[in-house]
Amino acid sequence: MSKFIEVALGDLASPEKRSIISGPFGSSIGTEFFRTSGVPVIRGNNLTTDSRKFIEHGFVFVTPEKAESLNAYALRNDIVITAAGTIGQIGIIPEDSNFEKYVISNKQLRIRIDSQKANPLYVYYWLASPWIHKTITDRNTGSTVPLINLGTLRNLPVRLPPERDAQDKIAELLATLDAKIELNQRMNEELEGMARLLYDYWFVQFDFPITAAQAAAMGKPHLQGHPYRASGGKMLYNEALKREIPAGWRAGDLDGLCSAIRGVTYSKGDIRTAADMNTVPILRATNVNNGIVDLSDLVYVTDNMPSEDQFLKKFDILIVMSSGSKAHVGKNALYCYGQKVAYGAFCSKISSHRSNKFFVAVHLQSDGFKKHISNVCLGTSINNLTNAHITKHQLVLPPKEHLQEYENIASGFFESIACNHQQNQELTALRDWLLPMLMNGQVSVR
Repeated sequence: MSKFIEVALGDLASPEKRSIISGPFGSSIGTEFFRTSGVPVIRGNNLTTDSRKFIEHGFVFVTPEKAESLNAYALRNDIVITAAGTIGQIGIIPEDSNFEKYVISNKQLRIRIDSQKANPLYVYYWLASPWIHKTITDRNTGSTVPLINLGTLRNLPVRLPPERDAQDKIAELLATLDAKIELNQRMNEELEGMARLLYDYWFVQFDFPITAAQAAAMGKPHLQGHPYRASGGKMLYNEALKREIPAGWRAGDLDGLCSAIRGVTYSKGDIRTAADMNTVPILRATNVNNGIVDLSDLVYVTDNMPSEDQFLKKFDILIVMSSGSKAHVGKNALYCYGQKVAYGAFCSKISSHRSNKFFVAVHLQSDGFKKHISNVCLGTSINNLTNAHITKHQLVLPPKEHLQEYENIASGFFESIACNHQQNQELTALRDWLLPMLMNGQVSVR
């Protein structure tokens, strides 16, 4: 294989007219044009800076006639980059995308690569790399809002092997890792959905399976295993909860199921690096994402700062207690790892009793808990929670046998989620380790 060459991104563009375009003017693609179906509009929420190629949900749409008038299409294998605001977000329209064509928003740029000159997926991986993201942010031309323009895009450097076969192999290897990561993510979404569905069915709709004792008390032993409420199970009004709940169930506080401990307080001067001796990693509010704690972008402090209670154990829950935005207060995520990690004072740890940890985890993701947090924060100028706001939250408490049965089923879901998530952390680290070496020619794919 010959040495890598470096070219400007614009030199790899398709020879057709408008192979590199910016989005339409903002006034021509405002909210008044959005519809519930039609041609999807790509916005910042569909692009990322973390090598997820394209997020195919959360679209707004415009009519086909409006899309034609905008003439700002993105097709399969086109690359789209955010040009204003969170610059450097990037995506590539996959070959198996849900739609044949999209419209880019007013904050985006689109480039169509000449497949005779370069593999579009290789170019995407190059542009999604940390060093090109830094190049893009360094070339920001905005005074108040970060901004890049078409000239910046055209002049971005691309380093690649001149042989198309070598580009294909590099892109295929990275894509294989990404495909496994995406598969694990989809599996986790399905597993989380199953845990939530079972929780909703049993503890919100009250259609848990009738026990032998309950069936006998109803004088209908043949109903054992049938859904409780749908089968005429007795419901009683609970004054504390202002609603009907199954006979034998009660109202209670979360502190009967778990404890809450605030994180370690530290200052900028306390921060160390991973290379320093006698340090421990600290999780922050930014590590609470999509119901699962991630281990990216950790900070480190000396290991004598956190108390033993301020370390997380597997299947503890990390919850955001303080934020400048009400939307982030109360966000929580499950910790799926075994390694010793502490957490900062903007968060609390929710440690559940062994017999109900998954019940608590799913309840903290429920609409009922989110509504409670919203009510607590209502009208306050500072968005802070106390541990009591969590532990004194009232909810319906089922008998132990129903809790235990739910835990027995949900434990399999969450053990698989933890395994998949840990595997994704390893695959992501491998991909990020390989990326610069593959694209600098330090290693080759055979």
